[in-house]
Amino acid sequence: DQVSQQVDRAAAIIAHLRDFGRKSEPRLENVDINAPIRGVFTIIGHELALQGIEVSLDLTANTPIKAHANRLEQVFFNLVVNARDAMIDKTCPVGRERPRRLAITSRSHGGRVSVSVADTGCGIPKSARLKIFEPFFTTKQTGQGMGLGLAITYGIVNDYGGEIEMESAPDRGSVFRLTFPAARDKSERSP
Repeated sequence: DQVSQQVDRAAAIIAHLRDFGRKSEPRLENVDINAPIRGVFTIIGHELALQGIEVSLDLTANTPIKAHANRLEQVFFNLVVNARDAMIDKTCPVGRERPRRLAITSRSHGGRVSVSVADTGCGIPKSARLKIFEPFFTTKQTGQGMGLGLAITYGIVNDYGGEIEMESAPDRGSVFRLTFPAARDKSERSP
């Protein structure tokens, strides 16, 4: 029974990875922002659990945005992987044992859809905060990252008319906040 369940789980992950890697259609579609967030955990959720990372999802956004679901999934995948890396980083200053928590929330308000991704990692050094969205800039050790994840994330968020900002404090973790304009109904468009 367990072998059969794991084979089914592996097949579902492979199918999801194929969708994740597929090129986006040039035409924007209405996307429920919660779907690509949940999709990330289809790919990496089991790994996070094995690394002792507690995941909290509070996804109440109920307004779609104009985007491509698989590109949004790339955004959230990059943010979740960076959060994971920050929480398991062995080079963080030694001190108190930090809990490993990843919290993602989504909300709809005032014609906007917002998502926050918060971790309890070691934080981003002040000297690096202005550079984190630059291509090839990384705070990770050599061989641990190419410094493209946040640059790609920034570009995708901008492509959809969104904004991304970051707050971080040493030994307190980081929070990335993304906001997007809500998709407008045809009835809301001007003639």
